[in-house]
Amino acid sequence: MPHRFILRDVPGFALLVLLFIQIQSGLAQNYAWPTNASRLMTSSFCEFRPRHYHAAIDIKTWNRTGYKVFAIDDGYVMRVRVGAFGYGKAIYLKLHDGNIVVYGHLERFWPALEKYVTEIRNREQRYEVDLYLKSNQFPVKKGELIAYSGKTGIGVPHLHFELRNPRNHPINPLPFYRDVIKDDVPPKIYNAAFIPLDYASLINLKPDTVFQDLKGRSQCDIPDTLLFTGKIGVALQVYDHANGYRNRFAFYKAHMWVDDSLVYSIQYDSFSYAQTALIELDKNFSLWRKKDGIFHNFFKLPGNRLPHYRNTPDNGGILDCGQLKEGLHHLKIEIEDFWGNQSTFDMNFRSGQPAHLEYDLSRWIDNDLFLRIQSSRKLDSLVVDSRDSGNWSPARGTRLMGELHYNNVYQYAISVPYSENRSTSVFRITGITPSGNSTFPLYIMPSGSLSPLPDNSGLTLLQSQVKKDWVGLTIRSNQRKPFRIFRGLKEQVPALYWFPVSESIYCINIPAEEYVIRKDFLSQFFESALPEIKVIRPNRKNALISADSLFQVDFPVDALYEETAVYLKKDQNDENILPIEKPYCRIGKIYDLQPFDQPVHDGVWIALAVPDSLKNAPGLGLYYFDFPKKWVFIPSQYDQQQHRFSARVTSMEKFTLAQDTIPPVVLPAQPFKNGILQSRKGFLTFVVKDEMSGIQKESQIEVYVNDRWHLFEYDPEEDIISLKIAKNGDQYSHLKIKVTDNSGNVTQREIRVN
Repeated sequence: MPHRFILRDVPGFALLVLLFIQIQSGLAQNYAWPTNASRLMTSSFCEFRPRHYHAAIDIKTWNRTGYKVFAIDDGYVMRVRVGAFGYGKAIYLKLHDGNIVVYGHLERFWPALEKYVTEIRNREQRYEVDLYLKSNQFPVKKGELIAYSGKTGIGVPHLHFELRNPRNHPINPLPFYRDVIKDDVPPKIYNAAFIPLDYASLINLKPDTVFQDLKGRSQCDIPDTLLFTGKIGVALQVYDHANGYRNRFAFYKAHMWVDDSLVYSIQYDSFSYAQTALIELDKNFSLWRKKDGIFHNFFKLPGNRLPHYRNTPDNGGILDCGQLKEGLHHLKIEIEDFWGNQSTFDMNFRSGQPAHLEYDLSRWIDNDLFLRIQSSRKLDSLVVDSRDSGNWSPARGTRLMGELHYNNVYQYAISVPYSENRSTSVFRITGITPSGNSTFPLYIMPSGSLSPLPDNSGLTLLQSQVKKDWVGLTIRSNQRKPFRIFRGLKEQVPALYWFPVSESIYCINIPAEEYVIRKDFLSQFFESALPEIKVIRPNRKNALISADSLFQVDFPVDALYEETAVYLKKDQNDENILPIEKPYCRIGKIYDLQPFDQPVHDGVWIALAVPDSLKNAPGLGLYYFDFPKKWVFIPSQYDQQQHRFSARVTSMEKFTLAQDTIPPVVLPAQPFKNGILQSRKGFLTFVVKDEMSGIQKESQIEVYVNDRWHLFEYDPEEDIISLKIAKNGDQYSHLKIKVTDNSGNVTQREIRVN
């Protein structure tokens, strides 16, 4: 968006300078395309990555390496980095206009720069280097060859092409190449998710997220009209596409309207690395963690300080039905790619707070079931369905016999010919309000509708869950008229929100803070124990300690974005020692920190003390479970006095101590001849792999040739190291490879090489 200037109290010359700067900033620089590999993208700017945005566009190199990479403008090499992870080999150019360009995953640099970097790596005997250079060391001209594309670091062969402004913030490269990349394909919408956002929010009278499969269409119109109660968020799984690509990209901008009022806008032009973790609020972290896919939140959550949202306020886009008029509303979303290709999403929804129905009189009259229904809301009609062992169907012969209104209560008399519904096991009665909304259903069991109420009926807890800042209890009631006990509970706990799920199953939702205060009171109504939770508040230090005192979680002031209810869930496999992937690895007690689908801001500290049974065990380390893959090593600190591991983590997981006593594997890829390893034109390749704790840093691999440190290349995704050995006539070389895994297990191989 262009800058806005106030044209007063500005000297004439300064005003001309400001106008010139603004005009220049509005024009795209005439940058060269960075490679001869292709003019096709494989990833776009601001795509989702775990805990960060993709800061670049990726350019297709046809799954090959060695394509030429060029300077897009005059400038100089300000930084060179070499590592086995991340961007691998990378060049950072400072351009003459102040912008910075980053080329990542390179195979090698141009000869002069490659020689310079290699000499430093050999001199310092380090695989990884991060060098900052002066402007006169390696100047470049626009179009000059500076490197060759590769696959170093993480990912398949491609060119990572990233632009940053002078403040080192990534900016979208596409405005500089509008005429280079061709695209007339609109984004496609694959799924919609409608999400209840607090304890008193429902969709179609249920507390669950509702999904709609949209089949990858560009024009989507949902025919069903959903009933929203409370606060609802809309999230879409949407990807952009382009000519000649099979890849899926991030969209560029979007807008959302409710009843012709613009409530949400977003556009991806730039961001700060300091804020990149906030992508977990921009995209729906909970759905991603639950393996439902990557969905974009069309609402702005508190704590989201990203610059993408234009004039969208905090909570903008949230459908707050308490603020909307009860009844029918229209929602529309427009999504665009950078070239203006547009997709739309349209739907109608109803908003409102459903009323509960109660019956205060029931009797048989000439084989008809006579009921008197009470409602706090005026009803236009009552819908009566019956069910035997199969599906619901309209009850035959139902009659509405009258309406009364007194003391803000509406009464309706109905009769149901039971003789016409002999196979019925349960009736479901639903009221329809003048706005067209439904009430909560009322369930009647004909065979027991006249039975006396039990004096002491308890609530059986079927399931409990903690969702951010509230607790949901799914229960079974033995009461004939459950309305009475819930109304009694609500008189004692006003914030309690209850609703029926079926004829015998109900939900009680309660804010976490209120739950903690009222837990002892609530427990007397349940036949099983209620979960123990702790409310963690931002701007305060908090801690959570396990029942056995071995596991502790410390929440710093900025650990979480908002008030969150956390708890330690009992794992089904919580014996002291458990086998895991390999029979030679052992695992300790598992501590399951919940809710796992809530994003973490600046991170939390976990500390896990070593139990007496493992205090002398070698190869211990801290791990989390990466579902559905395996246990993953966590870099941690070990306190020798307290015998405990501690680490900062950025998500709530299953944590444990595990023992790894098996050293890494080092296997040559070349054949032996007479006990001497045969190189291929001086090149050697080895498989270097560790099954459990893994290899975290390049420095954990050491290579020596004839007792001198030797440079090598490492591909952690392929578990391969490669090196070149100079031939010395018929003399063989003595090669030593030493690899240390994260648990301290060491493998050392010494081999004669020809």
